[in-house]
Amino acid sequence: MKILLSGMFLFISFVIFSSLSSCAKDTVTTVTKTDTVVVTDTLTATSLTKTQILTGHTWEVEEAYNDISGTVYYYQRDSATNAINLGGIRYTFNTNGTGTYIDGNGNPYNTTWHFTTSDETNMQINFTGLSSNPTDNWTMMSITESFFTQSTYVPSLGLVVTAECVPVP
Repeated sequence: MKILLSGMFLFISFVIFSSLSSCAKDTVTTVTKTDTVVVTDTLTATSLTKTQILTGHTWEVEEAYNDISGTVYYYQRDSATNAINLGGIRYTFNTNGTGTYIDGNGNPYNTTWHFTTSDETNMQINFTGLSSNPTDNWTMMSITESFFTQSTYVPSLGLVVTAECVPVP
C-alpha cells in the first residue's frame, strides 16, 4: 500500500508541477494601433459672369415660341411636328463683342453684341449682312451654364420670339 500511495503521490506531484509550469508561461498579446488621418481641402466655387457663360459655348436653339401677328409657332429640337425649322441656327459670342450667327439654312453672318444694361439682362446683337432685321434687342430672361432664355420683339417682321438655347454638344 505504501507503494501504491507513493506512486500516487508521484503521479499527483507530476500533474501539479506540469500544470504549474504551464501557468507560469507568459502569454504574448499583439496590439495593432490604427491611426485615422483626415485631410480637409477647401474648394472655392467661382461664379461665372453672364459674359463668361455666353462666350464659353456655341449655342443652338433647343425650344422656341414665335408669335407672328397673333399666331403662335412652336419649335422643339428633334421634334417631327415642328411648324418652323430652327435646327441649324447657331450663335457664337466672343469676349471682344463680336461673334457669328448661322441661320437655319447654314448661312453665316458676323455679329457684334453687347449688354445694354449693367445687370446684363438686356442685350443688343447686330447682324452684319442680314438684310431683314439687322439688329435684335434681347431680354435675357435667364443665363446659366446649361442654357439661356431670351425674348425679343422684331417690329419689322411683326413677331415676338422667345427661345431657349443650349450649348452645342
